[in-house]
Amino acid sequence: MENFTETATLPGVSPDKAFAYISDVTNMHEWIEAVVKNDAEGEPRAGQEFDSLSSFMGLKLRGTQQVLAYTPSSHFAWGAEKPFHSRFDVTLQPAGNDTKLTIEAEMETKGIPGGAIVVRRSTKKAIAGMAANLKKNLSNS
Repeated sequence: MENFTETATLPGVSPDKAFAYISDVTNMHEWIEAVVKNDAEGEPRAGQEFDSLSSFMGLKLRGTQQVLAYTPSSHFAWGAEKPFHSRFDVTLQPAGNDTKLTIEAEMETKGIPGGAIVVRRSTKKAIAGMAANLKKNLSNS
């Protein structure tokens, strides 16, 4: 199992605003490079499942993901067990007029071509990109 963490500050963005954007899984393609499209029915909540189409190493991956944690304005998590175990946790903390963003990723490397090396490189790059995209997208809205 590999674990990764990225932190950033979202200037001038409240935790409420950040959480509303992040917890709408249909927005994920706007801030997660690998996500092509997510489809979900109903309001976000813990236990909600959603269909996901992602791109990883040039492969299109379809699967079902699940919202694992939903605590308004502070914690949102989602993940899947297929085609491999993945979990992403986003924590938001007020910091004056800003929001401190922490993204944690947990990935299983067994059964992935190149295993730990590929996952380590791609996940580090992915969560850094998530933080940068959230900062850009939320600061401009």
